[in-house]
This record gives sequence, C-alpha cells and structure tokens, in this order.
Amino acid sequence: MIDDFGLTVHAFDPTPKSIAWVRKQSVPDRFILHEVGLADFEGEVMFRPPENPDHISHTALERPETEDQSFRVPVKQLSSILTELGHTQIALLKMDIEGSEYEVIESLARTDI
Repeated sequence: MIDDFGLTVHAFDPTPKSIAWVRKQSVPDRFILHEVGLADFEGEVMFRPPENPDHISHTALERPETEDQSFRVPVKQLSSILTELGHTQIALLKMDIEGSEYEVIESLARTDI
C-alpha cells in the first residue's frame, strides 16, 4: 500500500517483541509505528504473554497461565488517535488484537468514524 498507492500506514502495537522487531527493520518513511494499543477506552491494560515464549501474541484478556508475567501497556480509543493525528477518516482498518476486537468494534459503532 505504501509503494503501490503512496499511502502512509500507521501501526499500533505495544508488544515489546514487535516493537523491537520493527526497530531492527528498514521500514519506509511512510510506515509509522505507534507504541500504543487500540482499545475501547483510554488508559492502560494488563498485557499477558502467550504460554509459548516463542510466540508473540500478547492479550489483554485473562490468561491465567502467564498472569505472573503480565505488565501494563498504554491503550487509546481510535477516536483519540484520529484526533491526535489530525485525521477525519480511515481508508482501511485491520485489527489483530487478540480477542479485544469485539469491544473496539462496538465502540466504533457508537462514533461517527
């Protein structure tokens, strides 16, 4: 999308392994990583790692097996993110937020985005 259409891609991910990986890459200037998660509220969530340490997918949902390894990450609502970026619309939204998508979709339905 960056190369083919000249778009700017904003990625939102508070996952430490993902952040570290992106920082090691040679990404285009039009790829912008924001080290914050997407949620249906503003604040912080407890982020729980996967059971398999080779996997990356953390979750804000309960995961008793790794609760003792959880840590806090910042999250924001999409409406706040749009305001901060000075955007009024979204061309494409892809979410992979490990089970929290439903709450975000419900909160989006209550906005004029």
